[in-house]
Amino acid sequence: MFHMSRILILMFWVILLVLNSGCSSTDIEEPVDCSTTGLQLTLKSVGIASSCSASDGSITVSATGGAGSYTYRLGTLENQQGVFTQLRAGVYAIKVIDANRCEIELSNIIVMSGDVSFELDFVEDTECLTGNGAVTITMTEGSPPFQYKLEDGAFTEVNTFTGLQTGSYNIVVEDAEACALSFLVTVPRGGSGTSWSNDIKPIMDTKCATSGCHNGVSRANNFSLYADAKKFDALIKKYTQDRSMPFEGSLSQSQIDLIACWVDDGAPQN
Repeated sequence: MFHMSRILILMFWVILLVLNSGCSSTDIEEPVDCSTTGLQLTLKSVGIASSCSASDGSITVSATGGAGSYTYRLGTLENQQGVFTQLRAGVYAIKVIDANRCEIELSNIIVMSGDVSFELDFVEDTECLTGNGAVTITMTEGSPPFQYKLEDGAFTEVNTFTGLQTGSYNIVVEDAEACALSFLVTVPRGGSGTSWSNDIKPIMDTKCATSGCHNGVSRANNFSLYADAKKFDALIKKYTQDRSMPFEGSLSQSQIDLIACWVDDGAPQN
């Protein structure tokens, strides 16, 4: 009985040590540098839909480089050929993923129809914790007047949406004949100026490069050093965004966003 009590006490302290370590329960393995694999995704052709209400448009893309076989994704659709059919007029994004889990996305792919055409204009988002990006949809052919709705908002006649952070947004456009089109638009990222010294290193020092974690002693990589953080930048972004690192998601949303902005900026040593 005494022996069992000692085992239980030991297990308690081990669990407590893990919980207080602030570290991920899964170590970061040596990454594949996706920027050097040569993975590319090319738009080969776009077939227009016959009308606003028809689902007979198409998009064909082709991947090269990378490793192994490719998986192409358009929303919930997935295949290994890169050909997507039965599409309505609108705006789409297609992603390819290779055997190394490297991925590239083509966004803002426009599918017109025989009776609808439009133009897109973007303003890059150069903020990090707030957004100053914008998108304007100009309908050049169709059945006016047009109504526009961003995400779950209400329909209005305003065709410009401002104050947007970089990322994807669903805009629905409806014409006078109640034909609605879905536009999955992606606001591009401009340089945010997020600083390694002022913004990112303090997060690494207090949340990641700690005892039992990525401090160069407990684990080989030391995230308080720029070279190590840069080497793993894409995985740091991935694991902080899904909150699997640090342990139990101890970063604030602002800290997670700052890391993503720094990585999207190219992880500069600034």
